[in-house]
This record gives sequence, C-alpha cells and structure tokens, in this order.
Amino acid sequence: MSMSMKEQILELDSSTINLIENAAIHTAAGNDGLLYPAQLLPLFSLSLQTLNDCLSQMVDGSSIIEKLQDGLICYEFKNLSHKLLKGADMKARQVSFDAENLKRAKIEHQIMYAAAALKDRVFAETIAASTDFTLSEIKDILKELSLGKFISEKLDEEKGSIYFIFPKVNYFEKNFKDNMQYLRLQHPLESFDAKAAVFVKYMFISLIMLCLLFFAKVNFRVLVMLFLLSIPVCAVMTYFSYKKH
Repeated sequence: MSMSMKEQILELDSSTINLIENAAIHTAAGNDGLLYPAQLLPLFSLSLQTLNDCLSQMVDGSSIIEKLQDGLICYEFKNLSHKLLKGADMKARQVSFDAENLKRAKIEHQIMYAAAALKDRVFAETIAASTDFTLSEIKDILKELSLGKFISEKLDEEKGSIYFIFPKVNYFEKNFKDNMQYLRLQHPLESFDAKAAVFVKYMFISLIMLCLLFFAKVNFRVLVMLFLLSIPVCAVMTYFSYKKH
C-alpha cells in the first residue's frame, strides 16, 4: 500500500472507526477473544490493510495484544466474554474509499468470499475462476496477503503446487453483494451506470402497468398523464433505493 498507516487511519472518520472497533470486539467475543483482520472484511467495504491499521490502533500491550497465530496476524482481546455482549450486527456497511485502492479492495473481497466457501487448501486457480480478475492479478494479491500475514502460503511437495491457508471467515452472500455494490458505487461512471439501470427497471415496470391499463381501455389522456407522472416517481424511487445504503 502506498499510504502510511497514519494517513489511512485519518481518512476514516471517528464514527467509522468506532463501528470497526465495535465489530472487532463483538466478533472477538464470539471467537474466544481472538480476531483475524479477515473476519471483519465481510462487514466493511474496505481493504484488509485498512482494517488491520484500525485494529493495530486498538493494541495497548495488555488487554489487547497483536500476535501471530499459526503464522497469521491475530489480535487477542483478553477481557471479553460473549455472555456479556450482544451479537454483532452482521450487515455490511458502506465506507468511502480512496480511488487508488478501489481495485485492490474489490479483488480482496472477491478472493475472501470465494475462499470462505472452500476448505483447507485454497489454490489461486480456484479463486480466479470465481472472480472478475485474471489469474495473474489474483496471484499477485494472494502473494501480498501472504507477505502481510493475512493468509499463509504453503507448498504441496508431492504435487509441487502452491496453495494458501485462510483464517475461518463467515462471508455471507448478502454481505458480499452489498460490498460489491458499495465498491462499484465508489467509481463515478459505474455509479451512474448502476443508478441508470435501476431507473430503467422502474420505468419498465411502469410501462408494463400502463400497457395493462391500455388494454383495460383506460382513457388515453389519463394514460399520458400517468406516464408523465411515472418519470419523477421512478427518479424518486431510484434516489431512495441508493440513499438507504
């Protein structure tokens, strides 16, 4: 990553950092006090490095420590009890993301979602077949994640193949779809295309309803008025469809 840890943290407002910290505490409480950064990825449209930077800021050397668990970066929360904490909100949250690292975040989320459905050994070819990116791009990111100790790289000596071990992550389909939508909307052109598609969908539904009214022999002037009214209605529905995210 080209930005320093301090610069990345400053890009997130205090409310977002608070959400990440709360999610970390609740997730760790349900995992015997241990938390891998990848376990937060399904909850935020951010990169692993950004989430890890936030987690590292929580470390105090006593109640919260950073360590290696089976060769992976892990955070241990010593004073937690799942009996004292309510369940974490597992809904994905949209977070503003810098354009420089947008593609990186998309690849990481697609990799983690694909890996979450696999067990034990994960091969780059298997991951690439489930993403929108080339095998070369997937291999590059897997290598970087391994060097960052978010995942571990192993050699199958019998086959001479490289495979990867991921921490256990529950990445639900709804969270993945939400995160992919959030990350697409970070790009101005893709944001316009996505909103235009929703607007067209609503207009198509309106036209179908108007056709039904036409065959029901509704007055033509009424149909024209309803058509003109449907345009701003569809625009408003499109607006609120994205505002709720």
